Amino acid sequence: WSEKLDFLLSIIGFAVDLANIWRFPYLCYKNGGGAFLIPYVLSVILGGMPLFYLELLLGQYYHQGSITCWKKICPLLAGIGWAVTIIAFYTDFYYNVVISWGLYYLFASLKRYLPWSECNHSWNTKDCFTVNTRRNFLANCMNRTNNSSSSSTSSLDRSLYENCSEHLTHSRIVSPAQEYFHLQVYRLKPERNLSLGNLGHINYENLACLAIIYLICYFSMWKGIKTSGKVKLNWDF
Repeated sequence: WSEKLDFLLSIIGFAVDLANIWRFPYLCYKNGGGAFLIPYVLSVILGGMPLFYLELLLGQYYHQGSITCWKKICPLLAGIGWAVTIIAFYTDFYYNVVISWGLYYLFASLKRYLPWSECNHSWNTKDCFTVNTRRNFLANCMNRTNNSSSSSTSSLDRSLYENCSEHLTHSRIVSPAQEYFHLQVYRLKPERNLSLGNLGHINYENLACLAIIYLICYFSMWKGIKTSGKVKLNWDF
């Protein structure tokens, strides 16, 4: 390392990665919220931190990568290094896809109006409701429910009332942000059943964003730690 700051920021970037920012809040919410923090903190203190420091110490002591480091300790342990490398290789596949979504949103946010804030786009469905539209719609539904009776309602009003009641269920109400992600970014059409034999067409916009991410990763690691440390310095700040 050219400077201690490069090493420190690289370690921070390694520890505070995409999993902590993107996946941890979801797992925390899914597994009990605040109660999840207790076993999580214990696991980090008793297991995560010791293994993290062990990895740093072995790398600093042997001045080798993960594969050759374990091979120097014991040739029989070389498989641990290969396993770590393969896991990192496969993890990059879906992590870079998630990062490419962020780049996609960055380009989309440069427009005058955010495309995920309204329901008047070609990909939106009839179930799309903005916050204000949903609030007004639910208020009208409640007024219709309170003011309507089966004996004094015409057939037209009754059909409108039934349609209004159907939309009161949460499954029929979708935010424009959800539809933008699933129908525009994902291109996941509601009528198409995806399977291994029917994956749909290539999304060239997402492919371009993913290619940009891989190019950034390549040039960040072009000259090893000499360039990666500088990139971490700018990225973390």
